[in-house]
Amino acid sequence: MVLSEIFRGNNEVREAARAGVQIDTVSVASASDAASAADGSGKITGAIRPPAVAGSFYPADRTALKQLITHQLDYSREVLQQLEPTLPAGVPKAVIVPHAGYVYSGTAAALAYALLERGRGSVTRAVIVGPTHRVAVRGVACSTAAAFETPLGTVPVDVVAERKALGLESASDEPLRSGTHARPGAPAPAMIVNDPTHTQEHAVEVQIPFLQPCSAQTSLLCR
Repeated sequence: MVLSEIFRGNNEVREAARAGVQIDTVSVASASDAASAADGSGKITGAIRPPAVAGSFYPADRTALKQLITHQLDYSREVLQQLEPTLPAGVPKAVIVPHAGYVYSGTAAALAYALLERGRGSVTRAVIVGPTHRVAVRGVACSTAAAFETPLGTVPVDVVAERKALGLESASDEPLRSGTHARPGAPAPAMIVNDPTHTQEHAVEVQIPFLQPCSAQTSLLCR
């Protein structure tokens, strides 16, 4: 029953996107009211990674993207409300989310992010781990970006946490450099900095527009 309802929801979203149906919107974080800055100063400092798959995996237009995500999240909230008696209490520590185009798997992704809404105001960091489809890497790659941009605004990366994971001096103002490997004894010894892996990669990018309305005060670690 639940699976058939999810598939029905995906079909409705696909049809709405193709027909250009107008859907009610909600307020989401934008570039001006995004989460605390990557350096903690109240503004984004450093490189901003622009969207690579806006217009293909999800709408490039801000209004259209808000409408689509709102529709998918509203549907998912209804499904979760029906399942509430059977669901564990509290905020999930981790969710497994698809990374295809929103018209194909957006409703399944929205179910996961609707669960994460329980942590609004208490979840301050999201660690996004995804596969690489274009540029292979040995280990786990982060980028040099201090923020990721989507049509909904700019979300900061927790660069301090990335530096700690790499075993680098967290208080240093020196930007991360592509090609940097984790120091011996680092908390994440397989982690490297590799911009080419992230430049055209969609697996991480498509998660961020869902996080923006569900957890507006969250910084990112993207790997």
